Amino acid sequence: MDFLAQGLNIVSKGVIAFGSLWTIWGIIVLGAGLKDHNGQDIRNGLLQAVGGALVMSASAWITQINVSFA
Repeated sequence: MDFLAQGLNIVSKGVIAFGSLWTIWGIIVLGAGLKDHNGQDIRNGLLQAVGGALVMSASAWITQINVSFA
């Protein structure tokens, strides 16, 4: 039954990696928007960075779920 916990752990690590990349890309877009004084890019970059942080925190929270049926 440990197979489910291991699978959840592997998926969680992948989602944390995706959230990290999404956050970093959002910060890059935010920086480019600030440099060009482009309001739309500033908003999109900020929202993307916050969204990536939420994905990472949700994935870290999922690892706390107990999937053992014993």
